[in-house]
Amino acid sequence: MTKRNAFLALVILWATVIFTLCAIPSSSFPSTRVAIPHADKIVHFFMFLVMSVLLHGELRSRARLRRAWACVITILACVAYGGLIEVLQDRYFQRGGEWLDLLADAVGAVIGTLTSVATRRKIR
Repeated sequence: MTKRNAFLALVILWATVIFTLCAIPSSSFPSTRVAIPHADKIVHFFMFLVMSVLLHGELRSRARLRRAWACVITILACVAYGGLIEVLQDRYFQRGGEWLDLLADAVGAVIGTLTSVATRRKIR
């Protein structure tokens, strides 16, 4: 497997991890002794932050898109994926879809994309 294909595999693997975690009923997760307010929103934020960093890197290297287009596509793809998951949670999984989860996904995607842009600039 080449380095470029390995990066694409990481994007697909991470999307699969997100889907799997979001499909599992919330009652299946262990409860913590310390209550963390909005812990699920924090998890959504970081899942999509990582997703956007990986996807943006893949788009910039493989598709050779301009930085602005890679950012727009990354953010839109992450938000669309998050929206799809929320609809699936509401309709088919034993979980409820929430607008605030989608907002956390979007914020994570934006910050992850900006982090990816800033990191690529410093590396060069």
